[in-house]
Amino acid sequence: MSQHYDAWQNLATGLGTERDKTTFGMPVSYAYVPLLWLEALYSEDDIARKIVDAVPESMFRNGFTLKGEGSDSVLEVWRSLRVREESPESLVQRCHSWGRLYGGSALLLGADDGLPFDKPLGALRTIRYLLPIAGGATGAIVAAHESASRDIASPLYGLPTLYDVHTESGSTFRVHESRLVFFGGLETTPLRRLSQGGWDDSVLRPVLRTLQQFSGAFDSIAHLMHDAAQAVFSFGGIRDAVAKGEGKTIVERMITIDRDRSSARALFLDREHESFAREGVTFGGLAPVLDIFLSRMASAARMPVTLLFGRSPAGLNATGESDVRLWYDTLAADRETYLRPRLERVLRLCAAQANVPWEGLELKFAALWQETDSERETRLKTRADRDAIYVDRQVLSPEEVALARFATDDSDVAIDPKTREIAPLPTADEPAPIAVADMIRGSTEGWYVYSSDGTKRLGGPYATRDEALARLREIEANK
Repeated sequence: MSQHYDAWQNLATGLGTERDKTTFGMPVSYAYVPLLWLEALYSEDDIARKIVDAVPESMFRNGFTLKGEGSDSVLEVWRSLRVREESPESLVQRCHSWGRLYGGSALLLGADDGLPFDKPLGALRTIRYLLPIAGGATGAIVAAHESASRDIASPLYGLPTLYDVHTESGSTFRVHESRLVFFGGLETTPLRRLSQGGWDDSVLRPVLRTLQQFSGAFDSIAHLMHDAAQAVFSFGGIRDAVAKGEGKTIVERMITIDRDRSSARALFLDREHESFAREGVTFGGLAPVLDIFLSRMASAARMPVTLLFGRSPAGLNATGESDVRLWYDTLAADRETYLRPRLERVLRLCAAQANVPWEGLELKFAALWQETDSERETRLKTRADRDAIYVDRQVLSPEEVALARFATDDSDVAIDPKTREIAPLPTADEPAPIAVADMIRGSTEGWYVYSSDGTKRLGGPYATRDEALARLREIEANK
């Protein structure tokens, strides 16, 4: 077999030629990752589990909201898809995780359109439930034989239109692709997808070798910890004693010494023929090596070290903020291109049930990066200094600055943009109204609007505090 080179060679030193040992390295690939391996990794390895779940969890971390007329009715239908104690968000999140773990999954849309599951989705009556189904390596979802679309003008050309779903009880039912929302795993080449029944690779596949090396390194250190201070007994003439069949006597002597050392905390030794010492293990050079393994593992997982391992950044002025921001920016982009079209498919059905035109609605995700209290105060202080310059240079009037900042901004003072007045103070006979800050509360899911007594939730979650303020003004105006 002839070899073709397209690189540098040095015939004098042998670099790049057949004399160079490094030229014999070549990429290899596992035929497949067994299902039992994926199950074991996800169930027993915390790092593997975090690699699988981190993306879906982060994408839903601050929730989403709908804007537009009739959005509350649509969200009410969406919330009705709760299964027992699980919200529809958790069902979608679980399906996303299964897709990443097994290389594919599908969310079955329990839509009531009067047609069997193997027919295209028709005119919707109601949507009753969402059912996550693990696919990919599990073999639970299989493309029906010869069901691929042959219409070259169809966007589904070459893709299956029917799938056989195998349940845990052993039964099988056929589903049309229009009733399924698919979630994939790792971006996979067409050849590999063809060999895997049209499914992707698991996200654990490319990190498997790195994960093995990483776990092996920590296991090796754990073994060293058990031998950190090895006790060593020395006896004169031990080899001759063993040769004479006196090994039992030596063992009994060692047991006696170890017992005395443990109970009396003192050793009674024959000064001329016996000795005892501890041989310590040095761990000084392991920390830099472990840091390399941590960085390599984070690189393979495509996650910041601070998030993957929960480790504080090290080094002068190190905060890890840039890595986390880059991670969130990447997730925000993936959320728009990957999660949005899948989530919108379900929400469109909810809008159809609520008789709300989808064209008038807008799906908005909450920001992944949330500023701290100190960052917010710094931002407001910087803006206030800029506003003071605008007023001083007569670019804006104080009234214009007040309306720009307190009519829509996150402030405890609310100015009505119509009357241009601050909410009037209560009279002596009126109870003091609850502060705006108490009627609008933030959480990990977003911003919520509460009643004046703070006991009843009136709307939310909203992506920003401005949206919650706008909703609060609508409620107050309609009273």
